[in-house]
Amino acid sequence: MSTYKLGSNITFDFTTHNPATGNVSDADVLPTCEIFQDITDTSLIVLTVVKRTAKTGDYRVTIPATAANGFAVGNSYNVIATAIVNGVTAKARIGVFILDSVSGQDLAATLGTPVALDSGAATLAGMLTKMADNNGGADFNAGSDSLHSLEGVVTPMKIEVDNMNFVLLPDIKDTVDTIDADLPGIQSVLNEVLDYLENKLVINVATSEWWLYDAAGTTVVKKWPLKDKNGGNITVAVGAVSERGKRIL
Repeated sequence: MSTYKLGSNITFDFTTHNPATGNVSDADVLPTCEIFQDITDTSLIVLTVVKRTAKTGDYRVTIPATAANGFAVGNSYNVIATAIVNGVTAKARIGVFILDSVSGQDLAATLGTPVALDSGAATLAGMLTKMADNNGGADFNAGSDSLHSLEGVVTPMKIEVDNMNFVLLPDIKDTVDTIDADLPGIQSVLNEVLDYLENKLVINVATSEWWLYDAAGTTVVKKWPLKDKNGGNITVAVGAVSERGKRIL
């Protein structure tokens, strides 16, 4: 059974034969056709049969399968031809079809053109096979290969914000806990560094520089020019006092 899109013009051919010899022969009069929807026993519409030009016993009928003509998606249709040849009347079903809202061409246009994956067939079936596994589907295991199973394999990282309450993956949480535990030690080291700088870092007015002394406080180990926030040099006046009480030479 063929499937056509609602609104299509569907054409069927049929031939007539001499009942005595079986040879192809024109009908005594132009044959007729009827079309029946599902179990309805009256023809849905009147059909016009046309004899193909210069073809003995060859006829065609075109069916305008539109909603305006009473056709609908999901229904099946039988096309019955009636012909009289040499005074003998005969009937035959010349076509049967169902209607859908889309055609095969529409579906193909939507899906696009299949491509060959990893030397597989350039068909939808070939693509699905390669996506399932690399052995023609023979190695596919629904328990481990399905998308549903992958959801359980890949542990999601959930960050739920509720009054600043974060639920993290165990390894990340352990890292955060470790850093938190080390903070007192880190703070102690920072305090020592600040104490050292407080006592060993001074401003030299004569040169407008920062001078950093060694631990003994006798030897300058590093000098930096004083800079403002824009990177320009600063000249310190004699007798100036640091805003924060920094020693000034």
